Amino acid sequence: MKLLLVNKGGKGSGHHGHVGRRGEVGGSIPGKGTNAPKEKVLSSEITPYGHTWRSLNNLSKDTKFYIIDKGKLSKGKLPQAATMRTEYVRLVKSFPKLPASDISEVHLQPENENKGEKFAEGVTGLTIPMFGVINIHASDDAPDSGDYVLGRKGKKGQTGVVDPSLLGAFRHEIGHMVAYSKKQAFTKFKGIVTKLGRKNLGKTISTYGSAQGADELFAEAFSAFTHNNYSGDLPREVDNFFRRMFR
Repeated sequence: MKLLLVNKGGKGSGHHGHVGRRGEVGGSIPGKGTNAPKEKVLSSEITPYGHTWRSLNNLSKDTKFYIIDKGKLSKGKLPQAATMRTEYVRLVKSFPKLPASDISEVHLQPENENKGEKFAEGVTGLTIPMFGVINIHASDDAPDSGDYVLGRKGKKGQTGVVDPSLLGAFRHEIGHMVAYSKKQAFTKFKGIVTKLGRKNLGKTISTYGSAQGADELFAEAFSAFTHNNYSGDLPREVDNFFRRMFR
């Protein structure tokens, strides 16, 4: 798995406003944590489009981190990268059946209000499953983590997601990748949504997910289920579904 942290895409990258895949044309990819390890930049590379790819410590030969942006590295991006990587390691260890190998890249970009799902002030997310890429935009002062709240109502201009923090957005977008990778399981989940009713699940899981459909409800339920402090309070059939899926 390759984890990348990036800014805007270049010529031929596909989706405007998102970085292209390095070396390829076509298909751009969609309070600070105290437990995260310190990060340092090992090397830097400037692309023809003016983006600086900053290589960080690797978790393994298949897991690479980059911060990719334009200009001077902002002071908040290294701590955010460390926080996200710590969360990723926790998820892989806690949920061995997580299809982590299907996630090829994670992009952490400077804030961009107009791209992706808006989770909180300064945090948006977008996933391009066919490329295995998760794209997160975050301002330096975006909240790293927070409590999950089922049925949360979004503030003005924001989506009513269960966890609007940086890590909440990260887990939500990983949920999209899981749904894409485990199609049979997702089909079963859609059956649960039909049985329980989208409107009802807006109150018991996510108002945003209920408004958008089964795919967003899956990502929202996944974000709650994989939260470090999850207390088993998802609807019983949904909770049992994820327990069978991952444990």
